[in-house]
Amino acid sequence: MQNLTDEGNIHPSFKIKAVDFVTQFIKRIELDTKINSLFRFLQLKKQLCASEAQQLAIFEQAPVSIAFTDLAFNLLKTNQQFLEQFGYKKHEITSLSDIFNRDKVALQNHLLEQLVKTETIDVELPTRQCNGDSSKTRFKGKIINPSSNPQIIWILEDITLQELSAANLTLAASVYQVSGAAMLILDAHYKMLTINPAFTEITGFNLIEIEGKPIEGIFDLSISQSTLKEITLLVKKDGHWRGELLIGRQSNEQFPAMVLVNGIKKADGSISHYVIMFVDISDHKQLENELRYHAEIDPLTSLPNRKLFFQRLDTAIASANRFNYNVALLYLDLDGFKQINDSLGHGQGDNVLIEVAGRLMNCVREVDTVARLGGDEFVVILNGTSKELIAETAQRILDSLTMTVQEENIELPVSASIGIAIYPEDNTNPLMLLKFADEAMYRAKYKGKRQFCWHGYLSN
Repeated sequence: MQNLTDEGNIHPSFKIKAVDFVTQFIKRIELDTKINSLFRFLQLKKQLCASEAQQLAIFEQAPVSIAFTDLAFNLLKTNQQFLEQFGYKKHEITSLSDIFNRDKVALQNHLLEQLVKTETIDVELPTRQCNGDSSKTRFKGKIINPSSNPQIIWILEDITLQELSAANLTLAASVYQVSGAAMLILDAHYKMLTINPAFTEITGFNLIEIEGKPIEGIFDLSISQSTLKEITLLVKKDGHWRGELLIGRQSNEQFPAMVLVNGIKKADGSISHYVIMFVDISDHKQLENELRYHAEIDPLTSLPNRKLFFQRLDTAIASANRFNYNVALLYLDLDGFKQINDSLGHGQGDNVLIEVAGRLMNCVREVDTVARLGGDEFVVILNGTSKELIAETAQRILDSLTMTVQEENIELPVSASIGIAIYPEDNTNPLMLLKFADEAMYRAKYKGKRQFCWHGYLSN
């Protein structure tokens, strides 16, 4: 060192660890200034080193993938997120082109051409993971140090899930529009926001007519406020409700619908919207009723069959217990019916059974039940009546069913024999009641037919 005032020599001298030097005389104030300058330099250098370490830590721990490449796309440096995103270990990947899914050379040339023109690029490309799986990545690139030692810094974002979510949203929107089920969206106060075309097709309402209106003012749900409150509570608790409701059309006609209500919840758990979907199940209910009819109704006479008879008997007994009255069971069998089938054929026999069913219905009240158990056996349930009225009804039936069937030169008589059992006097078990009435009917036949007998050998 020859001169401390020569700042151009001070810093290089300290860099090579100079410890001795010759200098000219220097004033104290000038020496203090030079020493302070030296200390500031050392402090700035220390801060710079700390800043570089901090930047390196940020680079390594960044939640996005970062890579540095040269203009040939050779990887110079990558952070840990880059390796994790594409499934590589360090030193397993040497070029950014390794993650391109197709046309690597052509794609690399295209990207470089764009970068040279604009120095930046933002593009979405299909990419390939280390294990061969496909993904979608957004590339943001920028050339740094373009004049000397140019490099490219890349920020890469995995948008595979975003692409999938967008595709799912598009699919959901398409389903909403083309679905055959009616769909509507309500706000938290049950006001209409939007509907799909199927809603208009099924109900006749369009969005202009109902937008912003409360749902109960648009069509009659035929449910009480308590039921509506119960549905709301279940949706808040379970997130959904499913059941059958009657819904009204614009023409004021009602139809049965299977309804699904879903609640869309906010982060705090409160419901922001309701999504309602329903389908018209009129045809289904009609088919269901037809199946039930055929399962419970005798196809020849249209009377209840054995299955429905026992259901009606159980109901009658339950009412008798509740209101403290009796139930009479009348078991009927036609006299001479076999001769009709044998002589006139089963077609004529069926006509007789149909006629008998009609006459029986005319002999009882609306609250009573007439059923066909099979063949020429019928049964009548009389609800809440006295023995005198039971006897009068039995006699009325006998008189009504006494007739003659005539075809060409053949005349055959028809009559009925009746057995009677009473609940709870004779028994409290439905099957035993039927058994006792059946036994009483056979006693009536044994005694000469065309009469009725009570269980317990009491006859008229």
